Amino acid sequence: MAKYFFDVGGYQGESSRAALDPLFGFTRVYCFEPVVSCREYIEKQVHHSRFELVAAGLFDRSISLPLYGSGSLGASIYSDAPSEGDEIEQCQFIRASDFFREHVSNGDSVWMKLNCEGAEIAVLNDLLDSGEASKLTEVLIDFDAAKIPSMRQTVEALEERLVTAPFSYHYPPEVQFQMTNNYGGIRNWLLMSNAAETGVLGRLRSMFYQLRYLLDSRFNGYYKIRVLRWLGLRPPAELVPVAQRSSWSRLTQPRGPLE
Repeated sequence: MAKYFFDVGGYQGESSRAALDPLFGFTRVYCFEPVVSCREYIEKQVHHSRFELVAAGLFDRSISLPLYGSGSLGASIYSDAPSEGDEIEQCQFIRASDFFREHVSNGDSVWMKLNCEGAEIAVLNDLLDSGEASKLTEVLIDFDAAKIPSMRQTVEALEERLVTAPFSYHYPPEVQFQMTNNYGGIRNWLLMSNAAETGVLGRLRSMFYQLRYLLDSRFNGYYKIRVLRWLGLRPPAELVPVAQRSSWSRLTQPRGPLE
């Protein structure tokens, strides 16, 4: 049985970097990024035999769509989404259930990160409708749709479906906040969702893999936070109780660490 990580909304590849740690034992890490400039950056930064960069986003159908604010953090297929740029780029999208059907077998495990500026609604509904959601193990859902006027009403309906979803899931405030960067937030989520393997060899390989990030100022803030918590100098972030998820994940949802 294979174990996969789906990085939906790759941006600069930080989520994929965290998932490539041998500690998590992913057979393959798929990074979905439809924007050319973002893919070019990722291609220069991420090199690994288990990594595959997909030149498309995920959606509920295979289609070419304009992406507003292309290259910015808030780039979205929805024209009324808040974004930091005014570039418009025609991008490719793949139907999520088709990709799952072609690449994931029954019995495989999939961890999926969804940070795709409103498209998370279409992706999850498609997977639930098609039955392919049964192949998911754990999902990190950033409800960007909550800040897009034309999509806000869809969040509550999807949350109601998630009550009976065949997978476990978390929201950014539960597992990412206070981790200083997206690499740390994703790593913390994977640890908290039991993605780590128990083998000694994998843990040794993980130590060597993490060394480069310990020495890199772009990422080592996460490790400083871990040390502070270990010393008891900074209290751990409180988890949001499941019963309270719907109360904050809609229109007033806090933003997770920027990617």
